[in-house]
Amino acid sequence: MSIDSLKNKNTKIEPKGWPLTYLSFLLGWGYFTAGLPKLIGGWLDLSYSTTAGFILRRFYSGAEPLYLNEMFVKINNLFIYKSLDYSTLLFELGFIITIFWSALFLRAVGMAALFHLGVLLTVNIPFTLHVLVLLPYIIYFYFENKPQLSETAQLYFIRNKKVFLTAFLLLAVIIISGYYPRPFPIHRHTILFIVCIPSIFMILPESARLYFNKKTSRLFTKK
Repeated sequence: MSIDSLKNKNTKIEPKGWPLTYLSFLLGWGYFTAGLPKLIGGWLDLSYSTTAGFILRRFYSGAEPLYLNEMFVKINNLFIYKSLDYSTLLFELGFIITIFWSALFLRAVGMAALFHLGVLLTVNIPFTLHVLVLLPYIIYFYFENKPQLSETAQLYFIRNKKVFLTAFLLLAVIIISGYYPRPFPIHRHTILFIVCIPSIFMILPESARLYFNKKTSRLFTKK
């Protein structure tokens, strides 16, 4: 998936996996350093919930409430919010451990994408640029590791690979540069939904993915 491999398709040099391994470590370290301040900053305190504080702060900040933010403001249950506090800590602190097991790590990446999507839906905090780091692993999950798509779907995406890569590249450039063309306005959260929604299948059991493949294979079958 590197630029060198695209330029030198006929090379017989065996590719090394350490760059992606190093990126995995950096990703795990990033989540760990995000969870450690929470751990020593009072997130374990049973008398209050920091997650609830973030949700209320965003709701009363004057910004327009989006998605599920208003619904969560109406929830007055400390147990639910403490569950969110503890699950956030467990995920962020434990993510770095998963890098030693590829199958578990891919599931953790899927959870990470859904975690950021959940933060957007409940707290209205978008991590749009952050989730772009997860794209290599999502692509690997679907196409390289053990194909998770039906054979007809794989052939369809392979035949149109250049089109999809070009579209994703342009969309990434638009989001990163903060440029939204007036004739075709793009919502600022679009890329986050595009990246995170496919990650749902990274945490589902094999039976659920097989069932989905059977249902969607008809869409790519030539008549």
